[in-house]
Amino acid sequence: MQYQILTVGNPNSGKTTLFNGLTGAKQQVGNWAGVTVEKKTGQFKHAGEEFLLTDLPGIYSLDSGNDSNSIDESIASRAVLTHPADLIINVIDATSLERSLYMTLQLRELGRPMVVVLNKMDALKRERQMINIAELEKTLGCPVISLSATNKAQVAEFKE
Repeated sequence: MQYQILTVGNPNSGKTTLFNGLTGAKQQVGNWAGVTVEKKTGQFKHAGEEFLLTDLPGIYSLDSGNDSNSIDESIASRAVLTHPADLIINVIDATSLERSLYMTLQLRELGRPMVVVLNKMDALKRERQMINIAELEKTLGCPVISLSATNKAQVAEFKE
């Protein structure tokens, strides 16, 4: 069986870096919005199972699919709403948690299997800040994983 996974998150949250780490791909990443302007797919195998991962352009909300928004925002929001994914990975920039939570709550309302990845935890630690992950899991009602997508060991552990 092949499992379908979507990576969803705000622009510049680290979705493509995580996608590259999981699939071994080398999609372009950058420190500005709009780097990923179309959905990209990649595969990986783990524990005898096959996974098809789709990296979506960054969006701030699922409301981004209306006609007044850019093509990449429309692609991403429509994919989330119509793609029959087995799992949604909501990638959040831990240094701007509050900005990301609106879309996270919209994703939870869909009632689909989801895991939240708090990315850039290394940057948060440098700022001497912390997030109560257990409390966030309880509030959101889904698993929350903290990592830095640029750390190969942490991405490999997440894959497990």
